[in-house]
Amino acid sequence: MIEVARSGGIPIIYSASAAKGAWQAGRWAEKHGRTLEAQNRQVSTKEHIPRQIAPLTGDMVIEKMKPSAFFGTPLASHLVSLGVDTLLVTGCTTSGCARATVTDAFSFNFRVLLVEEGTFDRGEVSHKVNLFDLNQKYADVVSIDIALQYLRSASAAPEAPTAVSEPPVYSYDSM
Repeated sequence: MIEVARSGGIPIIYSASAAKGAWQAGRWAEKHGRTLEAQNRQVSTKEHIPRQIAPLTGDMVIEKMKPSAFFGTPLASHLVSLGVDTLLVTGCTTSGCARATVTDAFSFNFRVLLVEEGTFDRGEVSHKVNLFDLNQKYADVVSIDIALQYLRSASAAPEAPTAVSEPPVYSYDSM
């Protein structure tokens, strides 16, 4: 999906957790202590994203403090500025961050396509139940084939990312 989107000049936006301690994570710290412990080791936002799908120049990384990529971030504003009306969402976990992001995107009146093969959860039952529920209420759960077909047919933005370098990171420190 990333290769097809890049070749078509379609914007790619990543989100990564930015909480660096219990005071920033808030209630999330109580439920996700092991995640917070890893973040306290001062792992950079870039290190949260697997190398195989790492951002390139022209991609955007949104640092977030909560499960949704929209909550407390400039994501909606950037999407409006780009003229985006439809989002293809992938990520983990289906019942957590993916669900929160899809629900918020829907609440902002974006059309949401949730890519089934691009999401996962801690357990298969939770994954499947959330895919079913999100498809019923907030998104169209689609296969990778449908997502690729959509990307290939979408109109392209003028410039696609070209070289590996530091992508812009919108963090709480820079706001």
